[in-house]
Amino acid sequence: MYEQFGAFLITVGIGMAAAFIYDFYRAVRLSLGLRRLGGSIADLVFWFLLTLIVFGLLLLGTGGDVRWYVVAGLATGALIYRRRFTTRGYAFWRGYLHVSFRALQIVCQPLVWFWQGVTWPVRFQVLMVRRIGRSLRLRLHIRRPPPPPDQDV
Repeated sequence: MYEQFGAFLITVGIGMAAAFIYDFYRAVRLSLGLRRLGGSIADLVFWFLLTLIVFGLLLLGTGGDVRWYVVAGLATGALIYRRRFTTRGYAFWRGYLHVSFRALQIVCQPLVWFWQGVTWPVRFQVLMVRRIGRSLRLRLHIRRPPPPPDQDV
C-alpha cells in the first residue's frame, strides 16, 4: 500500500513537471510567433519529446508499472499545476526567454558589426550601381508619341 502511494506521489510530481514544461513550450511558441505550419510541426516535436521525458521519468519513478493510479497521478499533478501554478510558471518562462534572447543579442552584436564592416565595400558598390542605373534610365527614357486616335470611316 505504501509503495503504491509513493508511486502515486511520484506520478503527481511528474504530471506537475510535464505541465511546467508545457508552459515553457507556450512561452517559446509565443516568443517565436509560430503560425499554422510552424506551429503544427512544433506541436508534434513538443509532444514527442514530452512523451519521451514522461516515459523516462515513469521508468525511473515507478519501474515502468502502468496502473490506474499512475494515470490518475499524472492527471492530478497536471491539474494541480494548471490550477495553482501556471501563471507563475508561464511568467517565469517568459522572463527567462526575454533575458536569454537579450543576452544572445548582446553577445552576437560584435559579430554583426564585424560582418557589416567586412561587407560594407560590396554593399556600397551595389548601391552605387543601382543609383547610376536609375539615373541612366531616367535620362535615356525616350518619350513615345501618343498613339493616333482611332479614325472611323
